[in-house]
Amino acid sequence: MSPNEGNNRRQLDASTRLAGSLVSHQHGKSRVRVGRTFRSSDGTHHRFAEFSVDTILLSAMEHAFVDGSNEGMTATDTQKNTVYYVAKTCLSYERHSPEDFAVALAKHFVTEYPLVSRAEVTVKLMPWGRYVLARGPAAFRCRAPSTPTDCSVPCLSIA
Repeated sequence: MSPNEGNNRRQLDASTRLAGSLVSHQHGKSRVRVGRTFRSSDGTHHRFAEFSVDTILLSAMEHAFVDGSNEGMTATDTQKNTVYYVAKTCLSYERHSPEDFAVALAKHFVTEYPLVSRAEVTVKLMPWGRYVLARGPAAFRCRAPSTPTDCSVPCLSIA
């Protein structure tokens, strides 16, 4: 068999291809890092939190494969910017747990983007703490190699 014959076998014409359909489509963004400093209302206490976020969106994007159109797709840069937006709007000094953040983010994706039917969000809270000098708290430091706190919202769907 010649080398060209092998290539010809791989390149089937449209009439001999099996009909199929896309069962589901998911795409996501991983390792989005968000750092926030939280100040108490009186300004005397500060907290720092660093989150590492992974998102996976299940969406009705069959037309991207059939027609080559990405219309309506929630692009990876959009997902990254959405993580920053939700972090700014939902996290506060009193409330900044990875669970609250993951649920708020998943709800945002499912309610704001019409083609997204399911969002899977994983948020890891990195271990930061206060660095205290004799005169008082001075800065923040990462307590590595501690294990980050992991929170996963495996499935948030809207029917």
